[in-house]
Amino acid sequence: MSDVVFSVDASADTVVGTLDYSERTPYRMVHNPAGNKLYLFCYERREVLVLDSAFGTTKHIRLGNTGHYALPVLDQALNRIYAVGSYRFRVIDCNTDSVVAGRNTPGITLPIPVFVPYLNKLYVFDGAGRHDSVFAYDGLRDELYPILHQTDTARYALYDPRSNRVFFACRAAPAVRALDPLTDSVVKTFDFTGGSIHGRMALDLDLGRLYYTDRSPNRTNTLFTIDLLADSVVASTNLPFCIDEMFLNRRLGKLYMCSQDTARVLVYDCNKGVLLGTFEADYLRTGLMNDRNDKLYLGYGEVVDCRYDAIVAVLPPDSLDPISMAWDAIDNRVFQAVKSRLYVYRDDLTGIADAPVGPQKHRYATIVRGVLSLPGAECGTPETRSVLLDICGRKVLDLSPGRNDVRMLPVGVYFIRQLVGSRTTKVVVQR
Repeated sequence: MSDVVFSVDASADTVVGTLDYSERTPYRMVHNPAGNKLYLFCYERREVLVLDSAFGTTKHIRLGNTGHYALPVLDQALNRIYAVGSYRFRVIDCNTDSVVAGRNTPGITLPIPVFVPYLNKLYVFDGAGRHDSVFAYDGLRDELYPILHQTDTARYALYDPRSNRVFFACRAAPAVRALDPLTDSVVKTFDFTGGSIHGRMALDLDLGRLYYTDRSPNRTNTLFTIDLLADSVVASTNLPFCIDEMFLNRRLGKLYMCSQDTARVLVYDCNKGVLLGTFEADYLRTGLMNDRNDKLYLGYGEVVDCRYDAIVAVLPPDSLDPISMAWDAIDNRVFQAVKSRLYVYRDDLTGIADAPVGPQKHRYATIVRGVLSLPGAECGTPETRSVLLDICGRKVLDLSPGRNDVRMLPVGVYFIRQLVGSRTTKVVVQR
C-alpha cells in the first residue's frame, strides 16, 4: 500500500492533487522557507523525504539511525537542519539535501533541543533524566561539547530572543532555569512549591512574559506567570485539569492550553491575566498555531478560530492518529501527517468568505461576512427550507435558497438546521 499526499483546499474542502511516496510514516516534519521545501523524517526507514512546493520529484536522504525521539531543528542562517535523536544527531545541508556531519551525544536518550539563532548554537538537554550533561553544538565551528552537569530532567526548553536566554523546566525541583548562551551557565532559577509531573512553557515576546504550567504530586494544576523584565514570578492561577501543551496567539494575546485526557482546551487572556473559559477539542501529540490567520490546528483535523474560540472546521474528518504537523508561511499552508497520508491545507481568507452551505461530503464550518448563500434550485420546496439557530438552539432567522442577509446578527457561531432531515451545519458570522 502506498502513502498518499493529499493537497486539500480548505475553502472548498476538496482534494485537488495527490502524490505517491511509498510506505513511510513521517514522525516529524519541518518546512524550510529557503527553497520552500518540506522535510519529512521517517525514522523507521532511517531516511528523510524532501518535497518541493509543487510536490514534484521526491528526494530521499539517508539519515542513519537516530532513534524514534529525533527532532528536526532548522538553522536558517546556515541553511541546515539538525536531526537530534537518541545518543546522536545528524547535520543536513539543505543546499545539497545531504547529510554532511554527525555527532554523538552519549547518554541522552530523550533529547530536548533548543536553537539560539544569532550564535548558531544548538543545546541538547536530556529529557529522560538518565544523564547529567547538557550538550552544546557550535554550528559555525562544528564543535560539540558538554556544558552542564545536573541530576534533574529537563522536560521542556525554549529560547527567548529578547533577554537572550534559554529557559528549561526541571522536573524534580521543580524549577525553571535560565541559561546564558554567551557563558553556557545558569544565571537565574525560578523555584516553585510542590512537585512536578511534566512542565510546559510558552513565551509571550510582546508582554515579556514566560508561562509555565505544571502538576504537583497532589494533582494540583497551576499556571505560573514569569515577568522576564523583572525576573520574578508575578502571578499563579489554578487550572481545572493537567495541561499537555500550550499554544500562544500573539495577535490576540491568548494562550491556549490543551489537555489530552479531558479533550478540552483552556483559554487564558494574557493581557488581563484571567481565564476566559474552555471548549471541547481533541488534542493528541501534535498541534500548530497559525498567527497569520488566527487559527489553531489540533489533532484529528480540528481547526479552532481563535477570535471566537470555536471549532470552525474539521479537515479531514477521517484523519485519525495524527503524527506531526508543519507550517508553510510562504504559501499559507498547513501540513498534517497521519500514518498513511500527508494532508495539505491551504487557507485562503478570501476564498471562504461566501462559500455556499449545503450538502457536503466533509464536516466543516463556513465563515460568512454579510451574506449567507444557500443552494437550491427548487426555491420554497420543503427539502430546501431551513432555519438559523444560535448557539443555544434558538431560532434567529428563517432561511431561503439563495442569498440571505445576516448583517444584523451579532458575530459568533450559528447553526443551519434543515426542516426536512434535521441536517445541521455550523457557520461563523463575522464582520
